[in-house]
Amino acid sequence: MTGISTKNVGGILRLTRPPSNDWELQNLVHKLWGVWIPAHSCDDKSHTPPLKWFADSFFNREYMCISLGSRGLSGKHTPLRH
Repeated sequence: MTGISTKNVGGILRLTRPPSNDWELQNLVHKLWGVWIPAHSCDDKSHTPPLKWFADSFFNREYMCISLGSRGLSGKHTPLRH
């Protein structure tokens, strides 16, 4: 994982600093929970990529972030339920 170092202290993983950008956040989520959040929209270019939504929420860039998708197929809860 580039840019973020971790320390294993007594079996507990501790970050030496929080992620500072979208790519570090993406790598941290992947390293900790094994979930890769896509950085690009696949189907429709007018859709917001999942990583942008997640990073905007994490870094408080937006007042409110809302995700819409079909139940069971959209994957909108995958990054949040782990």
